[in-house]
Amino acid sequence: KEETQKEETQSRSALAEPFALDNRRNLLVAALLPCLPAATYYIVFIWLAVYMETIVSPPVPHAFMIITVVNVLSILLAFAGGALADYYGNYRALMTISAVCLAIVGPLFLHLIGNGHPGVAFACQAVFAILLYVWNGAMLPFMIKSFPPRVRLRSLSIGYNLALSICGGFSPFAATLLVDNFDNSTPGYVITVFALVSLLGLSIAPNQNDEPETDTQQALPPSTDLELT
Repeated sequence: KEETQKEETQSRSALAEPFALDNRRNLLVAALLPCLPAATYYIVFIWLAVYMETIVSPPVPHAFMIITVVNVLSILLAFAGGALADYYGNYRALMTISAVCLAIVGPLFLHLIGNGHPGVAFACQAVFAILLYVWNGAMLPFMIKSFPPRVRLRSLSIGYNLALSICGGFSPFAATLLVDNFDNSTPGYVITVFALVSLLGLSIAPNQNDEPETDTQQALPPSTDLELT
């Protein structure tokens, strides 16, 4: 009985620890930063195919082929974004530049894509992808460094999945609602709004040390998370 009670206490403690007072600020940041890539991905790489094929008049030729090619190129861009973040090192600057650019070009590029030219559509989506993976390449190590190892995995899982499910899940719905009631460029403002939301998260994020916290800086109790490295 004593062992069972001890295990239940440890389980409750493990679930409550990410919401501890000294971790809530970082947890909020972890929920705000992924809002931009979640919304951008689901609009640019998922919803935009339907937009070009069925909403825009005249339709953009080869809409699904354009989306497929950009998705394949994004595999390489993901590595390039990570390499750029490792080389440059200033995660905040990279994320700020990416978010500001996405906020500006979102409505503009949706308007240009809506004109129906496949070359323009491909170029705009390629730029979207580049900016998105500049953000992702810097965001992921930034978020990892935001938490001590003992709560890192749980905190990131909560914040990231909340952003992905809410912002990513509802972005196509918001984009469709906007384009049905306004003009073709208005879905781009969804990206603008979430860029501002993620910039807010970046602005409230605590300053980080140059070096990430290691195991020797903070001992891990037996029941804690595995390190996310």
